[in-house]
Amino acid sequence: MMFNNEWDLSKTVDISSSNLAESILKFRKIKNLENFLYPKLENLNDPFLLNDMDKAVTRIVDAVTNNELILIYGDYDTDGITATAIMYRFLLSINADVTYYIPKREEGYGLSINVLENILNKDIGLIITVDCGIPSVKELEFINEIGIDCIISDHHTPLDTLPDAYCIISPKLSSNYPFSELCGAGIALKIVQAICINLNLGFEYARYVDLAALGTIADIVPLKDENRVIAKIGMDLIVSTENTGLKELIKQSYPFGIDKVNSSHLMFNIIPKLNASGRMESAQHAIKLLISDDNDECINLSKKIIELNDDRKNKQKIIIDSVINKIENDDNIKNDLIIVLKDENWDIGILGIVASHVVERYNRPCILMGYDNRLDGDVEEIKKTLKGSGRSVTNFNLISAIDYCKEFQITYGGHKAAAGNMIYEHNFNTFKKKINEYASQIGYSVSNRKAICPDYKIDLNDITLDNAQILSCFEPHGCENEAIAFLLEDIELEAYRRIGKNKDHLFISFKKNEKHINCISFRSSDYERLLIAGNKYDIIISISYNTVKDSNSSSLSSRKYVNCEILDMRLKDIPLCTIDNLIKYTKKTVYIDRNDIANTYKFIKNKDIPCKLSIKDIEQLPVFLICLDILQELGIIKYNNVDFKFLYVTELNDSIKRDLKESLTFIEVNKKL
Repeated sequence: MMFNNEWDLSKTVDISSSNLAESILKFRKIKNLENFLYPKLENLNDPFLLNDMDKAVTRIVDAVTNNELILIYGDYDTDGITATAIMYRFLLSINADVTYYIPKREEGYGLSINVLENILNKDIGLIITVDCGIPSVKELEFINEIGIDCIISDHHTPLDTLPDAYCIISPKLSSNYPFSELCGAGIALKIVQAICINLNLGFEYARYVDLAALGTIADIVPLKDENRVIAKIGMDLIVSTENTGLKELIKQSYPFGIDKVNSSHLMFNIIPKLNASGRMESAQHAIKLLISDDNDECINLSKKIIELNDDRKNKQKIIIDSVINKIENDDNIKNDLIIVLKDENWDIGILGIVASHVVERYNRPCILMGYDNRLDGDVEEIKKTLKGSGRSVTNFNLISAIDYCKEFQITYGGHKAAAGNMIYEHNFNTFKKKINEYASQIGYSVSNRKAICPDYKIDLNDITLDNAQILSCFEPHGCENEAIAFLLEDIELEAYRRIGKNKDHLFISFKKNEKHINCISFRSSDYERLLIAGNKYDIIISISYNTVKDSNSSSLSSRKYVNCEILDMRLKDIPLCTIDNLIKYTKKTVYIDRNDIANTYKFIKNKDIPCKLSIKDIEQLPVFLICLDILQELGIIKYNNVDFKFLYVTELNDSIKRDLKESLTFIEVNKKL
């Protein structure tokens, strides 16, 4: 979003006109450049360094040999779905008798006694959990009473008491394992890797690295060390994947074709579709897609998943508007360190992704809670229970905060960046107070404005196709390998236009010293009125390259071009583009006459006071803002502004007559004549 952030340039390094790639590698302190840029499967850690891996592999191989029915118990998000698909497809390939279960969202995250009572039978000899199980103490007691062995594989933070499983595969419980941040799909791949070693199957596990990459990128785990190996190799494999379902989903998502997949393609196009299956209806659509080899079935499943995702986006917008309205109209919420909200009309399946939007907008952790009215039973009994989804900022451990409030939790789980919980409704206010108390005790503080910290200062000469292609080697971007942000200073805006289906994005061209670049700014059309051709701007951008099919050629040739996305921008003369600073700027550049002031007064007078005005609906915004300032100086109105989105006119005194010359602002703007 443009014009809405503070800039922190204290760590920005000027690397203009230097070797871009070498400079970035140097300043990011990457020790093994070859392994970082071009990782190989051989760089993966020995899976048998994980505690209990020997025990787990022996038990799984015995189950396959003895034709025991193996149940894989997963989760309904992308990490859980891909982990389930990896384990299922591999065990099927070695002739295992295998089935799977992914709970419905209304059945809750992880193992559930109610679910287990319905699905367990005497034929099941072994349960393998993927992406869940670490907090399931009571559930394991139930499984043990039946007499079924259970191998838990999970990456979530272990609680004080561990379940009494046959064995537990978790990098967080393995002090000898070099890397502790694998996701659920990553651990599933490690188990498959270990079985391949045991059975002398070589690199057979490589067939599933694409699915593991999807889970790794989706679950926002640190993209370093082993995760980078999985994500980098897997992402390169995805575009030519052997997985029929994934291939079809990519085809329908990119009907004009795509020859290279990056993390943005996955995070904003593919992964939301897989998640939508579990959010909106049933994760069965997604898991069936990833395990099916039937082309016709995959075509239909992909269409269904895309439809569900479209439905998700519509409902998501409604909830986002509702959340923002709650926050903007309650000063107490604005002052909270942790945003905690509930609403009976919110679809709990979408709350996680909405929480991410809230975090992005308000730069603080957020937990959103709703009632699960889809459950069977008495509605009033159901409404006593709230289910929450939370997302966090980089410097706040959300699962630790929820654990601090564990006396109020029915159940909870997750990690630093994302977590979920369930509480009784009557504990909501206490929980909200307690988690904010935790934030205060650890000294956590927030700024309503997110600070943008560009990594490197460059000039237009550095923006080349060669550099863009080199920068692509730093992919995939994500947690602890964030996309590189570049600062360009003092460049002139040439032209702009609205683009996109809803015309809510901006295509902007700049120049400096006879060099030109084209940029795109997403979801920024509200700020169109602040763009003036010929003015100088500082901009922060990301650089990548795209490939498009050559429509003028009968061949299958393609054309590569540099893609520059604007992360933020500001007028050269304004250090921070708030409304207040915009007013200061326009006082120097805009002439205001009596008719402008009279028209503004009439516009306000026709409103019901107090009134709320959306900035995007105001024509000639700079002039309107100056007129409001003049009217306020004369005591005719009172107004305030909120975060460059809304103006609030709180008072109108239409009974007094004042001379415009009594306004210092009016005098100032007329000095230019």
